[in-house]
Amino acid sequence: MAIFELPLQAGSQEFYTTLNGKTYKLRLIWRDPVGWFLDIYDVSDSPLANGIAVVTGVNLIQQYQHLIKGELWVYTNGLENPDYKSVGSTLKLYWVEP
Repeated sequence: MAIFELPLQAGSQEFYTTLNGKTYKLRLIWRDPVGWFLDIYDVSDSPLANGIAVVTGVNLIQQYQHLIKGELWVYTNGLENPDYKSVGSTLKLYWVEP
């Protein structure tokens, strides 16, 4: 089992990454006052999963295993409710290959 940290910058963002050998576009959006949400697109910008709440303690893509095999976990360095400034510093995304 291999674990990789996905590089994040501060603030809302979108970026391309390779997960389990396929390229995806990930978009992190801050929706005040609720928190962070994740959208996942294929390389042709077709949405695969939208509005995933970025929370700790669960595989964010568990219900999307038919589309993306693997696990995506959030680590927040002890912060229960990450705020807008936490992405890229205390809020980190980790990919776990199947």
